[in-house]
Amino acid sequence: MPLVSAAANILDSYAFQLSVRGGLSARLGYVTRYWARYLAAKHLGGVEWAPAHHAAMHALAENGQSRRTAVVTLPSGVRLELDLFTCFMILKEIVSDGTYGAGAHAPRPGQVVFDVGGQQGVFTVLAARAVGPGGRVVAVEPAPENFARLSKNVALNGLTNVTAVPAALSEAPGKAELALSSWNAGGHSMAGMAEGSTSTVTVELETLDALCARLGTAPDLLKVDVEGAELKVLRGGLKTLREKRPAVIVEADAPGVAEGVKALLTPLGYEVTADAHILFAVPGPR
Repeated sequence: MPLVSAAANILDSYAFQLSVRGGLSARLGYVTRYWARYLAAKHLGGVEWAPAHHAAMHALAENGQSRRTAVVTLPSGVRLELDLFTCFMILKEIVSDGTYGAGAHAPRPGQVVFDVGGQQGVFTVLAARAVGPGGRVVAVEPAPENFARLSKNVALNGLTNVTAVPAALSEAPGKAELALSSWNAGGHSMAGMAEGSTSTVTVELETLDALCARLGTAPDLLKVDVEGAELKVLRGGLKTLREKRPAVIVEADAPGVAEGVKALLTPLGYEVTADAHILFAVPGPR
């Protein structure tokens, strides 16, 4: 990242944090420490973006900064309790950068939205507000600490149209080990992608098709962000994809995921497009 680009990103980081109320001192301190570490590694140490980013994140994790929390209020009035890493990166990506899409890809009133990989509930809460009382959000999150915070954020906003599921979706039922990232609450992974992982937790597995049958509902919009296990989620939901034909949003960071998603969804009549590392799949006419 050239220094000019870094300066623009730094200013953008601070501008977003200033647009959000609550815990401002802690959030700005975290942002400042991150960029100081990043710039020292990148521009003084001469390393590439990813190692510089990881060095900064590991430094913040080691002194416990990433796990500190703040209760923030967005300009829309949404209140969220989040750890500082989530405030810094995930909140901005979803709220300001529109990581999971907008316009035609955004949740609409009356829809059923499945948030697979609900993390701490940012997208869950925003989707629940968007679909309104006539809609429903099913949030699936296996990491216990994330699940507790997601549930708290649903309650903080007085939402009654959210069903939170403490499990992971996969291609078959069972149990699996979820590796926990030491600094990224959205980075826990069953596919070897958890950054700085030092511990695991055993989680329940369920298929998307079985979950739909159990809850008696199916998604109009399916968002999947599960750190490398996205294809397994979709393979466990082939009946739902064929019969309900939801719009699908998939994070495709892991090697092979983008190609695999396209290979799976295209024969089912989906048109798949990409925006950076996010895939948007819209079902065509039957």
